[in-house]
Amino acid sequence: LAQSSPLILELRGGGSLPVAAFGAPQGRPNTTLGAAESLALRFELSGGEPWAVVLGFSQERARCEGRGCGREERWISTAWAIGARWLAPPARARPWLSAALVIPSVEWELDDARRRSDTALGLEVGAGLRIALGERWSTGPAVRYARHDAEFRRDGRWPVRWIALEWAVAVGF
Repeated sequence: LAQSSPLILELRGGGSLPVAAFGAPQGRPNTTLGAAESLALRFELSGGEPWAVVLGFSQERARCEGRGCGREERWISTAWAIGARWLAPPARARPWLSAALVIPSVEWELDDARRRSDTALGLEVGAGLRIALGERWSTGPAVRYARHDAEFRRDGRWPVRWIALEWAVAVGF
């Protein structure tokens, strides 16, 4: 089954919300970051259930909202992840939990200027449900919480926090 193959490729898409201080950037009155598009790609490598090593990529894209925002201001958080995933015992619908270290980079686009943060380490945790569609395919909802800091040379450190709600499609090999 796709839910328990030794190699699984998973694609997720959905939306995310910046939370905590990242939703209202420091020193920026009348601004907040709005809902963002979310995309994630994961490879899961398992030598036996219930555990698997997860390698992945994710990206969130948010627009600045409010009177204090620039004309075309947006934030793009891109992260590479390595971690572990636990999958519940075999059933048609199987809950899972994951945790990963992330190496993120944040781009801040303000009108015609672009600033990129230094890379840092962060943490991502997630949960979801894998629903079998057949022998090799599965689908289901997923939620992720990501936490890291973005250090901009001219603008200081900004705490970055996301909650992403996504739908996943996975294929097992």
